[in-house]
Amino acid sequence: MIKEEYIKICTFSPIRTPINTISEHRSSLNYGQHEQFKNVLVNEISKWFGLCYKKCNVGYENINHDNHPYFFQPICVSSIDLGELDYEFSKAEFFSWWDQSKLNKCEISFFDDTIAILNIEFDLLVTQHPQSIICSDLDKDLNILVKIIYERLICPKFVEISSSIDSSIHSLLINPNDFLLFDDVVFSENSNKEYILWTGRMAFCESLVSVELKKALNRWVGNENALNELFYIGSGNALVKSMEVIDDWTRVQLVSQAYNAILYILNKKLKKNIQRFLNMIQKENY
Repeated sequence: MIKEEYIKICTFSPIRTPINTISEHRSSLNYGQHEQFKNVLVNEISKWFGLCYKKCNVGYENINHDNHPYFFQPICVSSIDLGELDYEFSKAEFFSWWDQSKLNKCEISFFDDTIAILNIEFDLLVTQHPQSIICSDLDKDLNILVKIIYERLICPKFVEISSSIDSSIHSLLINPNDFLLFDDVVFSENSNKEYILWTGRMAFCESLVSVELKKALNRWVGNENALNELFYIGSGNALVKSMEVIDDWTRVQLVSQAYNAILYILNKKLKKNIQRFLNMIQKENY
């Protein structure tokens, strides 16, 4: 008899968006004013994405959580309907594991400064030979999945949102044509830029899964010899051997990935500006 075991796969992909605010003014808002701003943004984004809601506090909830001010939390969250893609993937057998999976959610958590986190979560059935499923091919498949979802279901809507944003919606929202610091983001029908920065992957499993599955998962995160560790964060892949802490890890991933994304973007811009400055000095010396 073939033993059936389930694991949960989550992806966290920082993506660029046309949502950018006057940050110094937004940081001065009190809680009530900020909630009003979030309501305006939720109503606007809901025109393009089916379900949009304000994100509950992902920071301080009890003494075990860090205190993240509302300014550094997701402004709102939108769900993505994958019904059409689900049918296409099943019919074309695009991913070998797709029919063995059950999608739980696909959401975009919108932060400020043109940053959002695309979060996909699904259950994956592993029956036999887990090493044939939990491998580098899964990483490639997940990256492809994120790219297809972004190109087909998200980017076209960002183009429409970008063309509709102006200060008449809310005085804090910046028209994408007026972006200064984040002027590298251009959403238009003629733009062929891909605004997915990277994809982090996490697997969750019960602590009592089979030794064979444990070995495959540990190999996947690059920690093959530590079968008894409760969690391990590798390069790109992470493993948590508990299903009870998914919400906590998701909360941490959303915030940390957003922070990493903004630091990556600002560092990239800083290096570019320093290079320009050095080139100017070099020209003056000749």
